[in-house]
Amino acid sequence: MKYLKYSFIVLFILSLASCDEDQFTSVKTINFPEHESKLAVTSQISATPPGGNIVFPSVFVSHSLGIVDNDQYDIIDDATVELYKDGEPFYEFYYEPLTAEYMCDLNLDFTEGTYTLKVDSPDYEAVEATQTMPKKAEILSTTYQFEAIPFDFDNDLFDLMTVKIQDPAGEENFYSFDVYFEITDTTNGSVRKEGIYTDTDDPLFEFGYNIYHILPDVTFDGNTYDIRIVQNSEWVGIGQNEKLSAAIVRITTLTKDLYIYETSRYINSDAQGNPFAEPVLVHSNIDDGFGVFTLQNIEEFRHEF
Repeated sequence: MKYLKYSFIVLFILSLASCDEDQFTSVKTINFPEHESKLAVTSQISATPPGGNIVFPSVFVSHSLGIVDNDQYDIIDDATVELYKDGEPFYEFYYEPLTAEYMCDLNLDFTEGTYTLKVDSPDYEAVEATQTMPKKAEILSTTYQFEAIPFDFDNDLFDLMTVKIQDPAGEENFYSFDVYFEITDTTNGSVRKEGIYTDTDDPLFEFGYNIYHILPDVTFDGNTYDIRIVQNSEWVGIGQNEKLSAAIVRITTLTKDLYIYETSRYINSDAQGNPFAEPVLVHSNIDDGFGVFTLQNIEEFRHEF
């Protein structure tokens, strides 16, 4: 029995030694189709928030590369970039070499309506995309509780702000939020504004890439909904002669294309470096090209302390 055991070991070693590399290697040639370079356009435009800074929209124009191309993309500076509103010319952007973007130097009033971005370049096929400015969120009321809930494994209690909105019926809407505080100097009455990191414990929110929390209205279409916003007001730098006078919440309504772009870009980024993840394509809505054109509208509500 002892010799039989050794015989099996010797045979196993010999079998391994007799295996060459070709037995474990399979080579398959993949022929990629020839890539036709197209315009790649990115423009994300926001309506000016109530009482906020003027928004100057911009458009970035480049071109696409094939999956195996090693070349650097070129900035296209000879394009004609035009924006139309409800079918009528609205603005023609100009190229700014310092930012390598097509810029606007006017305070455009992006009210509700349908906007079409058209980009034409001598070396590429013209492209365009259309978006409808979403309605502003209808904010009904707010509540604010200091040090109300535990959150994110932190030892401190966090503040909870709830924002009740009325969602329009029969249409898809997507919401995000941010909060900043007004701080009043009790000696001279001067007021300054201070932004703060915000989060939510609402499981209905989805993650975006640059817009971190996005709420689709699929579960409350046409009804009211309480958005839960979590923050820590103690992180705001308040001086000895200062006090919190108000919390200003901004609820942003996003177009569906912006929602899909943000969530797909987040998943794409999260999958990078993971050999077990499925490939994720980032959403594009540019006809006959690549990239995104999106709109968002902003409503603001003041909660007095």
